[in-house]
Amino acid sequence: MSKQLSDRFPIRAWTPCLYLFFIGVLGFSSLACSFNPAESEAATSSTLPTRASTTLPTTTTVPTPPIPPTTEELLSRVRNSVVRIRNTGCGELSTGTAWLAPDGRLLSNRHVVEAARTLDVLTWDGIDATATSAQTSDSVDVGVLGGEWGLVQGLQSLPVRTERVAPGDRVAIVGYPEGQELAISTGVAVGYELDTEIGTVELLKATTVVKPGNSGGPALDDQGRVIGMVFAELIAADEALIIPWDVIAALTPADFETDLGCS
Repeated sequence: MSKQLSDRFPIRAWTPCLYLFFIGVLGFSSLACSFNPAESEAATSSTLPTRASTTLPTTTTVPTPPIPPTTEELLSRVRNSVVRIRNTGCGELSTGTAWLAPDGRLLSNRHVVEAARTLDVLTWDGIDATATSAQTSDSVDVGVLGGEWGLVQGLQSLPVRTERVAPGDRVAIVGYPEGQELAISTGVAVGYELDTEIGTVELLKATTVVKPGNSGGPALDDQGRVIGMVFAELIAADEALIIPWDVIAALTPADFETDLGCS
């Protein structure tokens, strides 16, 4: 800092003035001393240190991934979207699970809703309703229950995940095992394989425990988004078989027909 100050007002620019000052004091002459700004500026420009311009480093903020909810938090988050199905057929009774999709359809498995005389819907907190119709697909084990689901108090749709999960990703399955209370079980995705019965649909396998009554329930990722729908258990490997969401979303109205129930 001291070097820059002395360079800004160089001593040699003042030397003639000092010399004449001392002469005047001694009485030899009285002379005026002038200061040449141009000379000073020239001296200043020639002696000031130069510095190359620098660019300060920039910082990039990496977004922190959301913390996955606990199993209990996940169940609490989705419970208003998952319902129990009670299929009263001709001489038999069965139960399963269904869930409300973003487009307002109540989705389940074909084998849960077909051949019914009545299809009763029950929410986790005891609100009941009755489906007015059932549509089923022959190509995939998917069924749609007709009804005014927007009028059912508290019933909410679930968000969906459009990209598939990868092996090792967390998978949670929500449903009514054995027709009992709403429950959740967790595991991880194992991989995909072709349906051995149909041969054209890839199914997701997961190490998640499922029981009768879980059929039709949603399979979720660690953020509570639907990645598919449970429809069976691979008993030999104790793995859940899941219809991926992209397979369900690809179905068109032409893929469904009205189930006539039992008579």
